[in-house]
Amino acid sequence: MVAAGKGRRSGLGINKVFFRFGSKLLIEQTLENICGCPEIRAVVVVLNQADLRRHASGLRKKFVKIRDIVTGGKERRDSVMNGLRSAEKFSPRGKVLIHDAARPFVNRRIVRDCLRKVGKGRGAVPGLAVTDTLKRVKNGLVQRTIDRAGLVEVQTPQAFILKDIMAAFRRYGDKPATDDCQVFESWGGKIAVIEGSVLNFKVTYPGDFELYKALVRYLWDK
Repeated sequence: MVAAGKGRRSGLGINKVFFRFGSKLLIEQTLENICGCPEIRAVVVVLNQADLRRHASGLRKKFVKIRDIVTGGKERRDSVMNGLRSAEKFSPRGKVLIHDAARPFVNRRIVRDCLRKVGKGRGAVPGLAVTDTLKRVKNGLVQRTIDRAGLVEVQTPQAFILKDIMAAFRRYGDKPATDDCQVFESWGGKIAVIEGSVLNFKVTYPGDFELYKALVRYLWDK
């Protein structure tokens, strides 16, 4: 689980996954859902150095499935590789899910469906069909309308055979990538898309925290 960012776009001044609402940190909400999936046997958390010093001990005490907490790298791809190297130590031939800690409402159905689709040379990702009209914009003016047919907004967790995604990252090098599937695709891997969830959104901008808090309040009332 990747949580090594700075969260600059959130406007909080801290890593957004350590935003506290009520008695719980956002990352703890994510870990509750991840660790509650029986399909997941072990979790590796990737944190930046400062957050690792502050929070590693507390997270380990609360979530017994955490097998390791490692330091992230300069870029997201470096953080992911650090997490994969750790996972390789105790599950070298297993499947791996790479999840953004800032998606706190991941559910068991998504995890299960992703893992079922994974095979040799094939990964899986949750996705939602794009429903809004898309425009190409330049200098504040619409240039053209983009055909949305076949377009999917992908989420995490993104699932792979561990040795396959590690091989893909080693070959990919230092080129920029927007997600782990892009790295896998460049390696020649195929990606199956399973149905995602609108609740599996990524908490990124200030407005996202209002939605996060509303959903947490809803869970309290259930």
